[in-house]
Amino acid sequence: MIIEISLIALVIVVLLSMNWKKSAKEVPVANPSVTSPQPAQVKRALRIEGAETFDQDRSVLAGFGLGQLHVEDVKMFKCPAEPLALSDLPANIAECIQGSYSQGHGRGLDLAYFLAGQRLLKFGEALYFVLVTPVHANAFIVSFLAKTR
Repeated sequence: MIIEISLIALVIVVLLSMNWKKSAKEVPVANPSVTSPQPAQVKRALRIEGAETFDQDRSVLAGFGLGQLHVEDVKMFKCPAEPLALSDLPANIAECIQGSYSQGHGRGLDLAYFLAGQRLLKFGEALYFVLVTPVHANAFIVSFLAKTR
C-alpha cells in the first residue's frame, strides 16, 4: 500500500512538472527592460506660491540624504530680513512644510525645532522643498531648513 501511494504521488509530480514546463513554453515572458520602449522623460515641477526655484549648487541636498538621481525640482522660501516663526509664514508655505513633515519627509533637527516653535527662521536661512521621484514609488516632497547658498 505504501508503494502504491508513493507511485501515485510520483505520477502526480511528473504530470504536474510536465504541465508546468508545457505552460511555460506556451506563455512567453516579456522582459520589460528589453522589449518595452522607454517612456518619455517628463520633468515635473513644484508649484509653491512664494517659493523660488533653487538653481544653485545642489550639494546641500547630500547633507540631508537626498541623492540627485531622483530629484526633479527644488524650491526654497528665503527668510526676509526679520526672523519668522511658523505662524508668520504664508499659509501655503506653512501647510506644505507641515504636510511634508507629518508624512515623515521632514529632515533635520532645525526643521523639527522650527515646527515645534523652539526656533525661528532667521535671515540667511531658507525652507527647502525637494520633489523626489523614486524609480518604483510615488513622488513625495522632502523639506528641510538650511542656510541659503
